[in-house]
Amino acid sequence: MLREIAVEPWVVVRRGSWIGTGGPLLLASVYGPALVVLAMLVAFVELVWGGAGYGLLTRDPLSVVADPALRPDPVRFYVGFLSNLGVLLWAITAGGTLLAFAVLRDEGDVRLARFFGFAGLFTTFLMIDDVYMLHEINGTNSGGRVREILQRFPPSAVFKAAYAVGMVVLLWGWRKVILGQTRWSLLLVSLGMFALSMGWDELVDQRLAPGTLLSVKITVDRSFFLEDATKFLGIAGWLGYFGLSSFEALRRR
Repeated sequence: MLREIAVEPWVVVRRGSWIGTGGPLLLASVYGPALVVLAMLVAFVELVWGGAGYGLLTRDPLSVVADPALRPDPVRFYVGFLSNLGVLLWAITAGGTLLAFAVLRDEGDVRLARFFGFAGLFTTFLMIDDVYMLHEINGTNSGGRVREILQRFPPSAVFKAAYAVGMVVLLWGWRKVILGQTRWSLLLVSLGMFALSMGWDELVDQRLAPGTLLSVKITVDRSFFLEDATKFLGIAGWLGYFGLSSFEALRRR
């Protein structure tokens, strides 16, 4: 089995082997580096900063700068470290999938090319929203007509709907490709991490988040870390899934 994976991993995927679709070693190779980054971040904040300052390192830079309670004076280079690292992972994913799209399209594999093309465009959309926080636009400083439109169609609801539609199109439209030709467990874990991040954010917004977790007091600052860490793991898994899928698709050519 191991020799078969090393020589032609797609053979194992087609046979539906759980190893081929993403066994423990593969999952560890993708999520291990991300977990190391998070562990180093936790160690730094807890040991050097005394357990306070997660928000400075994990939140979106725009969120930090806009929040007087978080914004350092002067603003330091490390503000938004984890968020910026996530954006780099989005960009690498988008570039890899769009490259696979261009090559496969030229070689006539239209269905697989469209899969990577849509994934690349969808990832680019997610990256742009992540960088500019378009879903957070509230129209407070906008003119009357613009404010009225934003109040009728809140950007947060619009973008959540766009996420859902894009995900349904990706998962349902190319379900045969995903289940038959890719290591889909990476994608499954990635989506689970995104769901945890969004779920925790909703709990915090509704003031339903637990005060302790595994005997650790959950402060507002640590809530930032839980939300952003699970999101980062989701992005890392997204890169691992589409990066490996693109590599193996191109390798078969």
